[in-house]
Amino acid sequence: MMYTPGDHVLLIHNNATVLEMLASLLAEEGYQVSTSGYTADLASTLRATSPNLVLLDHSPTCEESCVDSLQQMVLMRELEGVHVLVCSSLPRRVSELTAGLRYLPVNVLAKPFDIPSLLAQVEGLLVAPPTNSEPQRVQTYH
Repeated sequence: MMYTPGDHVLLIHNNATVLEMLASLLAEEGYQVSTSGYTADLASTLRATSPNLVLLDHSPTCEESCVDSLQQMVLMRELEGVHVLVCSSLPRRVSELTAGLRYLPVNVLAKPFDIPSLLAQVEGLLVAPPTNSEPQRVQTYH
């Protein structure tokens, strides 16, 4: 693994079982991990954890929460360049919803995915340089 000590992943998901499983998996790989459900005060969580990567769940049942979270992150100038990985059963919908979000590199991992694919995306994003001044780009991985 090529992560840097201190790489910090913030997992946001409303299912506690999934959060626990993903947190355990990433911690076993050596990442520092914080977890959160979707919250109206995501800004406080982001400031408290200072993640290098935010991993969000997106599905039809939490679409509004996911989009609200992305919009909150865009407003936080100190998060420019923090990578975002959205795990989605509807990757095209994420691309539509994030159109116009600037300065937030959004990547999409299509569900269902396997664990090696998730770990490869996390590692790849954490070793990629931040893109603070470029417009947002959505990249979808299958």
